[in-house]
Amino acid sequence: MKSRYIFDLDGTLLDSDYSGELEYFKQVLTTDEGDYFIPKIVSLLDKYESSFTKYDIHKLSRFMSLETSIKITPEIIKGWIEVGKESNDTVVDGTFELLEELKRENKEIVLLTNWFSTVQSERAKNAGIIDYIDEIYGGEIALKPNPDSYKNACGKTPMELCVMIGNDYKKDIVGSEIIGLDNIFFNRKDEHLPVKNSVKSLRKIKSIY
Repeated sequence: MKSRYIFDLDGTLLDSDYSGELEYFKQVLTTDEGDYFIPKIVSLLDKYESSFTKYDIHKLSRFMSLETSIKITPEIIKGWIEVGKESNDTVVDGTFELLEELKRENKEIVLLTNWFSTVQSERAKNAGIIDYIDEIYGGEIALKPNPDSYKNACGKTPMELCVMIGNDYKKDIVGSEIIGLDNIFFNRKDEHLPVKNSVKSLRKIKSIY
């Protein structure tokens, strides 16, 4: 039996709406800059997360500026963070049922996310799930798959009583596996990957732990 459930957010509990963020960059960059920068945002963030252990506004500013030769100032990053708080995300099917069941059983529910926790907290609030969440650990503390991210998310609960749940094989499953943290792969795309525990529906989580 597990007492602490550690969830990824994007792609696991929420389907993300990035339209506001993309519109923001169209406003703060020139047309040519936006046409070049916007399609690269996801790959740039992936590269940053592979190079650094946590998110820092000034480091992210320097990194993106060097990678793109576009002046992405700390002020632009801060504006990006603020816009992200207004995201109109969709709650993944089965989320409310699972979170309600866990709360009825007095389980701890934690978010472990690679983006800034201030943004993710507001998004969870907008989506109506924040009241189920006990703690949020964001990328400004430690980035998955850095081992510290999972250890921090376990808090004072022994690791054997914790389980990591997410849809990203590398960041949620492989990383947690390395430090001996049990995990469940939310296999939404029906991928054939070497995982011990896999579900296609959040409603199946409690059948495992």
